Amino acid sequence: MNRKFKIVFIGIIACLIVASNPVLVHAQKTGISIDEFKAHLKFLSDDKLQGRSPGTLGGDIAAMYIASQFERCGLSPVSDEQGYFQHVPINGVRTDYSSAEFSISGNGFEETIRPYDEIMMISREEKELVSYTGELVFVGHGAIAPEYGWDDYKGIDVKGKIVVCLDNHPEFQSSGYKPGNTTYYGHWEYKPKIAFDKGATGILIIVEDNAIFPWPLMQGFYSSVYYGQNTFIAPMPLISYISENAFDKVLKHSGLSVKALAEKAANINFEPFRMNLNLRTGFKQNSKQFESPNVVGIVPGTKKPDEAVIIMAHYDHLGIGESVNHDSIYNGTIDNASGTAALLSLASYFSENPTYRSIILLATTSEEMGFQGVEYYLVNPLIPNEKIICGLNLDMLNFLGRRDSVELSPVFYTDATETIRKISRKMNLDLVLSDFDNDFINFRLDSWAFALYDVVTFNIVNIPIKGSYPSITTNELENIIKAGGLNYHTPFDEIKQWFRYDGILQELELARNIGEYYANNGIKPQFNKGNPFEPAKKLWINIYKHAVPTGL
Repeated sequence: MNRKFKIVFIGIIACLIVASNPVLVHAQKTGISIDEFKAHLKFLSDDKLQGRSPGTLGGDIAAMYIASQFERCGLSPVSDEQGYFQHVPINGVRTDYSSAEFSISGNGFEETIRPYDEIMMISREEKELVSYTGELVFVGHGAIAPEYGWDDYKGIDVKGKIVVCLDNHPEFQSSGYKPGNTTYYGHWEYKPKIAFDKGATGILIIVEDNAIFPWPLMQGFYSSVYYGQNTFIAPMPLISYISENAFDKVLKHSGLSVKALAEKAANINFEPFRMNLNLRTGFKQNSKQFESPNVVGIVPGTKKPDEAVIIMAHYDHLGIGESVNHDSIYNGTIDNASGTAALLSLASYFSENPTYRSIILLATTSEEMGFQGVEYYLVNPLIPNEKIICGLNLDMLNFLGRRDSVELSPVFYTDATETIRKISRKMNLDLVLSDFDNDFINFRLDSWAFALYDVVTFNIVNIPIKGSYPSITTNELENIIKAGGLNYHTPFDEIKQWFRYDGILQELELARNIGEYYANNGIKPQFNKGNPFEPAKKLWINIYKHAVPTGL
């Protein structure tokens, strides 16, 4: 099916569904309608969209639906030819675990590691048949952090080797570091990047039992399609993740354990070492080349249309994956049909209430597999990035009820503290400020790529569950958590009976108020020196000068 016919076909489907929904057809466009939000949420998280994975019919229907709503609101498109779409080219590969073999050998032994159950792997080389062997070198946490006096690669040459490191974040032994805080030095793309720059041909990352992203989540990430045309990744030939239990089977032959390795790596004086172990693996990869659209619309500014505030949410999710309790559709209701529904609700509002500066509404594709959509947009912006005043990112909104306080990352690291505090106080919301992030929030959202362009993007996000919810009892909250909480990256992230929508309305009003302030006469916020994005800029700036500004 050619692209033009496919778009028309999907458009017919989307229009039929929209036409059958009276809430959408007759939605009031003045103010913010929670009924409109609910209608968008219901459509985007329906089983018929099969988890909105990029490159699938469900993903394309979601994109067409968003475009139809932008058109309904009268937003300006990308162009007459493209409509509301930016067609993002994607090279996808998926490991065929049924064909995979993996083993680690040492002095007089060889341990077979079970693919998928114990080891997840992928190659960033475009090969159908993959085969690698290599000597293993242990490099602690795989981090080099000069400001903390930390170097896990000191005194060793890893060229042509496969480095082994821990998945967890290093606990830097420095007065400038708060224990438990996550920085870019523990990021899942930082570790392969450093190893690749050092000449390694592969990386084996140990997922400890107490990892921030536990083994079942890693299985979900790496059993899905991986998107290869990402700007900020290292072209590492082999990337693999092994469970702690599986690697312990290997280490027992040397009288070691993962916990023993972790103890060694925790010391600032740790020195990397050759493990006298060799890895061998072979597997097939299924390749797929396709396009998946960002959906973009603009409400032109009334006085300064060449400047803009950008409001965004990713509409993609994981699609159809491993079955859990006979359910294999990863609906992604909270993550991130909720943010996309909010984006559409705000599109309705701003189309009727234009501001001095333009408002860009951006629904990105492929966030779940490496921020491909947002990075494509940043290289192909509708308004130059230096003309973007600030951004708002909507991801995993709050269904637990109204709150009495809010924490918006990365406000703490900017000069916008008092501005955001004044806006939130008018809503009877206290602004919580913290430089502590134990969950990689600063780097696991679409907003982080904007930071590389010095664009402050405020995140309205509700992961993990924290804060005070006056409208819900402690017992009710505990029951929700026991039932799976947000059901992050599982097939059970669906519309629930316990959903409260007063908290959603509160977040929509907060996003509206921040957007209106900066889209009228607000001064562009700036990052403070020492913000957590500086190491990422330093790491990537010399390789991708076409994508990242050089004014660090």
